[in-house]
Amino acid sequence: MDFVVLATADWDNPLWTNKQQLSSRWGAAGHRVLYVESLGLRRPGVSGRDLGRMWRRLKRANRVRPAVPGVWVFSPLVIPFHESAFVRRLNRRFLANRLRRAMRRIGMTDAVLWTYNPLVLDQLGATQWSAIVYHCVDELAGSPGIPSELIERAEEDLCRVADLVIVSAPGLAEGPRSAARRLEYLPNAADFELFHKAVLGEPVPEDLARIDRPRIGFFGAISDYKLDLELLEEVFCGHPDWQLVMVGPIGEGDPETRVAALEGLPNVHFLGSRSRDDLPGYLGGFDVCLLPNRLNLYTRHMFPLKFFEYLSAGKPVVMTPLPSLEAYRHLAHVAAADSDAFSLSLERALAESPDDPVRDQRIDEARQHDWNLQAERLAAMTREAIGSVAAPEESD
Repeated sequence: MDFVVLATADWDNPLWTNKQQLSSRWGAAGHRVLYVESLGLRRPGVSGRDLGRMWRRLKRANRVRPAVPGVWVFSPLVIPFHESAFVRRLNRRFLANRLRRAMRRIGMTDAVLWTYNPLVLDQLGATQWSAIVYHCVDELAGSPGIPSELIERAEEDLCRVADLVIVSAPGLAEGPRSAARRLEYLPNAADFELFHKAVLGEPVPEDLARIDRPRIGFFGAISDYKLDLELLEEVFCGHPDWQLVMVGPIGEGDPETRVAALEGLPNVHFLGSRSRDDLPGYLGGFDVCLLPNRLNLYTRHMFPLKFFEYLSAGKPVVMTPLPSLEAYRHLAHVAAADSDAFSLSLERALAESPDDPVRDQRIDEARQHDWNLQAERLAAMTREAIGSVAAPEESD
């Protein structure tokens, strides 16, 4: 099969998600993948991050470039003001033709449209595909700056015509997705081989090694709409002997994020973004890992990628009660989003013995949720949905 992946993230975003993970593995398995970078669902602002992203897009507008084996990246130029019907018509007029031209450049004549973008029908018009798969991994209507009513209407239309709808969290099976002709639930996964290096002697980076223990760590997007930053401030203000280490970009997806109060605490350390290959070293240097999420429309329907990444190292995880992780709460320390309860769970996690059998249980669970296995499962689901060859090994 050939795949056109209509993503909601640019390929070179350092925080790789489902989109890049699956695309790279399909490419390595012999499928051809045209990865279409984000069409900008969120209205852009005047932040440095947004302006930088727009400048990079202008420089490579409508180009097709090779990324990794089997994967090409297409960077279409669109007007990111999707609330306007006129803008949507204008984008549709040019995007479909440019996309078909990009497909021809790499020899694609037919493909599965694998979309994370619910506006796809409006943006591509009557373009023909061998199948349409909607991979719903977020409650996009709950993201800041998103035209939520437009997204919800588009999802209803898309789910009626899609050959397959896959959700990454149980809560995402509700609402417009429940009208899908075929609906499957498959949670997010992890690059197990990469993150398991944290227990195989991966060196701890110098900037982390200089920080006193115990180190309580988080890596990923530091965004106010996802993370309860006030909770962290209360907890670490009350425990000056604990060191909070935050690794990742500040304000990704939410430019209004403010961390000044946390930055003012001497036991809080923001280390900035790091490459994926460096993250196992940081994970190995954490004593406890954090998922301090707010409970809102977005987070109640998300399955955090970091969960199985943390578990790949057997690390104790302290988290707020996310509904999507209910089935795995025996592998973590779950606490209400108040400072006393969260602090108590952190104390229990810090007291956990390195020989505790739960650490091996975490690693075994993460091993079963590896992106390599996930890519195979999803390709098989797609073949079944379109009535194609049943097993990947039987393909040409």
